[in-house]
Amino acid sequence: MSDINLVPASYRVSCMRRKALKLWAVAASVLAVACALTILMEQARNGAGGHSAEQEQVTDAQQQLEQIDAKISQIQVALQASQRQSTTVGAAAGQPDWQQLLVLVSWQLGDKAVLTRCALGSETSQAILPALAAEDLQESNWLILEGMAEGYSDVPALVLRLEELGLFDRVKIAQIRPKSFGGEERTGFTIACQIR
Repeated sequence: MSDINLVPASYRVSCMRRKALKLWAVAASVLAVACALTILMEQARNGAGGHSAEQEQVTDAQQQLEQIDAKISQIQVALQASQRQSTTVGAAAGQPDWQQLLVLVSWQLGDKAVLTRCALGSETSQAILPALAAEDLQESNWLILEGMAEGYSDVPALVLRLEELGLFDRVKIAQIRPKSFGGEERTGFTIACQIR
């Protein structure tokens, strides 16, 4: 079965941009400090005796160093803001895109079945799937799909289409039952999909 990355491409691109911004900010900080140290070392080597021209150079260098320190502070503030935003986006990016999953599932329904309820989680699974082993329920989450199909044969066909998606480790029919809808007989179903 193929691995499908449900993390949207926009989140991945955004994370890469933030990493590049961090690298540039660090590089700019290092360069600024190196320039300031070079200027100060050059002035110290030339000796900043009592000459007024040399004192002016020292004063200019100190002012430049203060400006560089101010710029470094600004870059650090921007970097911290970017890191906070990156952490937020990273937390969101690490989560599956449930909307995309439900769209893929709905495509598999076709025109012979409809969903009436979706649920996610092991607690829901325990109530619906008592036949599953307790270890199975603790180790993974299950997507529970409840709905109605036109006929009995439409339910196993739906299970096969869901398995072919390659998104689930297991897809099993938990329950099939006759159901009346609009005065006509339909087939009610509960399908459990074990999420990878």
